[in-house]
Amino acid sequence: EAGRGEPGGAGSGTGTAGPASTRDEEDKIYQRVARWLDAPAAAPELREDAIPAAVDSWLGSDRKDLANLLLDRLMAGLASPLEGTRQRAASGLNLLLTRADLGTLAWLRDRSLGPLEKALLKETSPRVFQWAVRAAIEALKLMLREGDLARAAGMAEALGRGQVGRPEQRTLLPLATTAVQAMATAGVFEPLLTALKGSDPARRQQAQGVLTALGESAVPFVANIVTREKDAEVRRVAATILRSLPGAALRVLVPQLNPPTSGEVAQRIVSVLDLVAPELGPDFFFLLAHPDILVRAEFVGVVSRLPRAAAITFLERALGERDPNVLTGALECVRGLQAWELLDPILRLMRRETPVEVLKTACLGLGQLKNERAVGPLIEVLQRRARFLGIVKGFPETVRAAAARALGELGSPEAQEALRGVLKDASMAVRSTARLALARLKRAR
Repeated sequence: EAGRGEPGGAGSGTGTAGPASTRDEEDKIYQRVARWLDAPAAAPELREDAIPAAVDSWLGSDRKDLANLLLDRLMAGLASPLEGTRQRAASGLNLLLTRADLGTLAWLRDRSLGPLEKALLKETSPRVFQWAVRAAIEALKLMLREGDLARAAGMAEALGRGQVGRPEQRTLLPLATTAVQAMATAGVFEPLLTALKGSDPARRQQAQGVLTALGESAVPFVANIVTREKDAEVRRVAATILRSLPGAALRVLVPQLNPPTSGEVAQRIVSVLDLVAPELGPDFFFLLAHPDILVRAEFVGVVSRLPRAAAITFLERALGERDPNVLTGALECVRGLQAWELLDPILRLMRRETPVEVLKTACLGLGQLKNERAVGPLIEVLQRRARFLGIVKGFPETVRAAAARALGELGSPEAQEALRGVLKDASMAVRSTARLALARLKRAR
């Protein structure tokens, strides 16, 4: 793995140090590894497993001085002006992180890997960067296994968000992204999800910091949190992470709002739209007419959480649509928000050719807005019945009954007078609704 002609590609020398090794033998092993780092040809007999085996042995025989020296050499090699040295340093560090025993990994856990983070942020060679990424991935795995989320954020930054904006971003970032997403697929990020779902706010914040630092690499994992988690607060934390990456949520979540996505999953996605897409536009009108009533109800809640000006703008545009299902959904939102600012658009809606069901919803909505300006238009609807064998067009009796109910909600003297005026109306639906509305007003008094 370290490349042909480098560790693993040459010779069959011993290269390892057993418990009985003398100090001189251990020093010689260190010198061989150091020579290989500077020039592979100087240590052709070195085997691939020599580095982790040597460090395991040194730490086991209380030669931490040699282990520290070697780690220092590897870290310094990451910043070498020579590409070959940088690559060998990265591959050597990767060997330590992947093949050393648990004791050595525990020792490594307490060492600063800051030079590796800096190397990732400065490296320009794809060949070297790929090896540095491998080492960084193993280091990140170790940190996550140990629950060291504070340190993991720095490594995550070097792998993800820290690469954005660099001249080499187009070449190097995909190498890191692919490796990070493979980690997520393998379940390595589960400690982060556990922290997000836990009760410790500091741990939740640290986990959020790691995923945010990973940037684009973490998008599939974070999007899955939104679609799979039942806990609304955990979903909103995930949505906050996606919001830090412009366009990510629209790219990975919004396409899942349509069938065959289940209503339950769609509802979870909708629940975070106020965070990931606060600038709701016409592309979201279809949610007002979603076939799942729970999704529609969730969307009403989302619109209500928007800044009021943004919500009013969205609904006013929706009330100009022709789709009756969209209009009905918009009117439900208006009613939920008590959006009296939309009185005029609703009145305009009632003056045009509008389906009966939409007119009924509009009438009921006007009643719940509790605005006296709605009384006159509702009386006009209530009193306009078809006459002269249909020559004079009127509103259907179900719409007129809805207007009577709305006038009962408003309850002004003018509204009550209009209700009394239809107590002998030809339509039983209108008569009974008016009578019931007046009775309620009387009881309220």
